Amino acid sequence: MRRAAELRQRPVHLDLEWREAELGQLTRLLFGADPGWRGDLRGDLQLDGTADAAQIKTRLRATGVHRAEFAPAEPMDFDANCAFVYHHSQHAIDDLKCDSPLGDGRIHFTGDMPAGTPPRFTVEMDHIPVAAGLDALRTVRSGFSPGLVASGTISGKIAYAPLPPASAAPPVKTSKGLRRPEPRTESRFSSTKARSPVA
Repeated sequence: MRRAAELRQRPVHLDLEWREAELGQLTRLLFGADPGWRGDLRGDLQLDGTADAAQIKTRLRATGVHRAEFAPAEPMDFDANCAFVYHHSQHAIDDLKCDSPLGDGRIHFTGDMPAGTPPRFTVEMDHIPVAAGLDALRTVRSGFSPGLVASGTISGKIAYAPLPPASAAPPVKTSKGLRRPEPRTESRFSSTKARSPVA
């Protein structure tokens, strides 16, 4: 046990780099299954700290992302930067932060994945072009008319947090009897000049 504890506290530094990885092949390698996505992936990972408190930074860049069933007119690209602290002994993730530009806007994701309890997370969108959402739909579904266009931007926030333990959250009386409250989800959105004209 003492040897294992010493190993968990030993300093670690690791740099990993992927270049020109095929998205479908990589997912098969990591998860043992092909979810049906295609595209070229580049990735960087930096790890510093110990097994019990590893500071991890990643950057994933993908081009030409699309479903395997068809090739869209404009495949999706993304560039995401994430940082978090991983605790191996607890199998927990703290202080997760991810940022990704999308058009002239940005998506910001934060969260925690504590051991033994549901995760907490927040997603914020800042001036995301509505057209980017339409382009994303075209990468997963065929049949969208080329004349369908969208303009404007959308900003908003979604926050999810679990309720306190059952002992601290009394049942709620409903017409069907008593039930435990659901996890709390809050959302707020606004849009600017959003429209979907059809040419």
